[in-house]
Amino acid sequence: MSNITQEAVKNVAHDFARALNQDLATARLRQMGGSTCEALLKELTQICVQAGRLSIVLWSQRPAIAIRHLSELAQKQFHVASKILQAHPLHVLDDPDDHTLDGRLTKILVHPAVIALGNHEADQYDHEEVWAKAVVWLDVGMADTKVSGEKRGTPE
Repeated sequence: MSNITQEAVKNVAHDFARALNQDLATARLRQMGGSTCEALLKELTQICVQAGRLSIVLWSQRPAIAIRHLSELAQKQFHVASKILQAHPLHVLDDPDDHTLDGRLTKILVHPAVIALGNHEADQYDHEEVWAKAVVWLDVGMADTKVSGEKRGTPE
C-alpha cells in the first residue's frame, strides 16, 4: 500500500473515529473524564485504521473466491491425480502411482475445495484455479460404483 493511500486511510479513519466518539459520548459516555475519553478516541482510531487497511487489501484482491462443498463434489469420482480432490491421510495414499482408490466417490468432506475465479487483472472469470484441494474420506465399500456416463478412474 502506498504512503498516500496509507495517509488517506489514516485521515478517514481518524475523522470517522472522532465522529463516532462524539456520538457515543453524547448518547452514553458523558460521565467519562477527559483522559478516558482521549484514550477511547485513540483506541477507536486504531481500530478504524486497521479496518481501513484490511478493506483496501481485500478490495485489491481481484479473483473471486468460490467454495466447493459436498453437494458439488459427491458425484465426482476420485483419482489420485485429481486437481480438486485429495484423499484424507487416513487412507494412507502416499504414493502418487497408487490407483487403488481411483473411481471411488466422496463419503465425507473434511475440508471444502477453495477455487479462485479470474485473475489479478480482473478478467478471465471463466478460468478456475484450485487454491486448496478438497480433503475427502472416500466410500471404500463402493469401489465399483460408476457415475452415469463417467468411466471409472478418469480424472476430471
